[in-house]
Amino acid sequence: MRSTMSELLSKGTTRDVVKFGKVVKAITSNLTVDDSWDNDEIRNLAFSLRDLGTGDVHFVTAPLGRYDFTPEGESIVRLAPKKSAALFRAVKNDEIESYLKKYPRAELPGKTSIN
Repeated sequence: MRSTMSELLSKGTTRDVVKFGKVVKAITSNLTVDDSWDNDEIRNLAFSLRDLGTGDVHFVTAPLGRYDFTPEGESIVRLAPKKSAALFRAVKNDEIESYLKKYPRAELPGKTSIN
């Protein structure tokens, strides 16, 4: 995600209406989230982010809790409930920087690293 976003922003794609329209079309035709979020909403979100720069984005990891199994026996990773609630609240209230001050290891390091 970080690499794709950086590439799109570095080539001025968001400033070129035709180019950006093609990117949004490619994304919406190849992305399915769920039945409640349709392509028009994805497109509107993309257009609302046109002035976004790479320095405006923090990539964070979800707070992992424990390994577990589904009733069908598939292995899953459960999120840490309190930290997850704090993260989602911070995102909702646009307070991610406060969250990262409290949990600095949650942010992915470097500009391109995903380790």
